[in-house]
Amino acid sequence: MQRDFAGIGATGITEDAARSWVAGLVSERRSARTVREDWLAASRSVFSWAARHKHVRKNAFADIKVDVPRQAPNRETKAFKPDEVLVILRAALDYKQPRTARERARRWAMWLCAYSGARSGEITQLRGIDVDRLNFQRAHPLGETLADLLKWGLLSF
Repeated sequence: MQRDFAGIGATGITEDAARSWVAGLVSERRSARTVREDWLAASRSVFSWAARHKHVRKNAFADIKVDVPRQAPNRETKAFKPDEVLVILRAALDYKQPRTARERARRWAMWLCAYSGARSGEITQLRGIDVDRLNFQRAHPLGETLADLLKWGLLSF
């Protein structure tokens, strides 16, 4: 910004000049998202402060928008593929003797997600009494049953 507006000063930056500068930032090496979330956000913030403290008359960046093209989905669905599920559930099994609450959550949360179909955020907010209310009808790739989870010590979690 200093290089592009050298000799003008903050008070001399017009909205048109700011808009042109922001548009010129998007390149092969710098995405529109980076320009919007980093460069424009920082400029908008600094000039907002400057306007509040009467260093500039108006925030030249206040009304500038950067259009970010939608990314084409690289998967058909957000669901995990069977091999991805196996990796996650097997990794959860690596916590043989979980000592802390975090390790216990790492051990059981993904298994409860697989059985119930609930999201991990929903599972990690559960209390012990809530486990009885979960719907454990969902099958999962390793073919385990709820009885196996109970045998593995779920209720002691």
